[in-house]
Amino acid sequence: MLQENLKNGRYIRLSDGTLWNIRPQDTSITQSWITPAEIIVSQSGDPNYPYKLTNSLTGSSVRAQKAQSVGQ
Repeated sequence: MLQENLKNGRYIRLSDGTLWNIRPQDTSITQSWITPAEIIVSQSGDPNYPYKLTNSLTGSSVRAQKAQSVGQ
């Protein structure tokens, strides 16, 4: 589940504690994601952003990579 939308959609934190850095081209999509929403994580095939996060409420998907902390 989506727990936090950080830095205008640049980072997404899920309820399992994972933090995701969103591909810059996709932040216009994640900016509007609100809690609570189920997020489905799958492989994207992109070597730079190897995961795809899909919002089950909106049906929209973005590419992401795991992050350790929220950058500036």
